[in-house]
Amino acid sequence: MQNAKRLFIAIALPDEARASLVSVSNYFQHPKLRWTPAQNLHITMHFIGSVSVEKLPQIELRICSITTQTPPFTLTFAGIQTINKRRKPVMVWATFEKSRAFESLALQLQETLPGDDRKAPVPHVTLARIKEGGMRTLPELPFVKKCSITVDKIELWESQLASRSPVYIPLKIFELRNSAGTTG
Repeated sequence: MQNAKRLFIAIALPDEARASLVSVSNYFQHPKLRWTPAQNLHITMHFIGSVSVEKLPQIELRICSITTQTPPFTLTFAGIQTINKRRKPVMVWATFEKSRAFESLALQLQETLPGDDRKAPVPHVTLARIKEGGMRTLPELPFVKKCSITVDKIELWESQLASRSPVYIPLKIFELRNSAGTTG
C-alpha cells in the first residue's frame, strides 16, 4: 500500500519505569537474545496495521471518541516472565497486574479501529525477543521493584521497519478524560 503508515496505539512509559526495565538487560546477555531499545519500550493497546495516510484523520477521530469517555487509570507492575511457544522461550515480558480499565479500553479500540487484534489484551512490555533456535531456558529473571504507572493518555505511533529494530514515531497524543470532559 503506497502512501501508508504502519500504526499502533501505545502507552508510553514514564522515564523512571523505562530505566528500571532497561536495567533488566544488565543481568544477562546472549547472542540469541535481542533486547528492545529503550526508546521503543511501551505497552501496546492495539495494533492497527498498514493504513493509507488519507484514513489517518478518521482513525484519530475514532480514538478521540473513546478517550474522551475514558478516565485515567493505574497499571501495577507484576513481574518479569518468559513467553514460550512450543515449550521454548521466545520473548521476555514485563507484565502488569490484570486491569479492567486497561482491558475495557483495549477492547473498545479493537472494536472501533482496523486491525487483527481480537484476543484478550494483556498489559505488558516486550523487553526482549529470543531468536529461533536460541535458548532452551533462561537464567532466573531479576527482581524489579514493584511500581505503578498512571495512564492518563494513549498515543498513536507509527512503526517503520528497519533492519535491526523498528523505529517508533509518536504521531498524536490522546488524553484520557472522564465522562464530564475533564482530566482526572
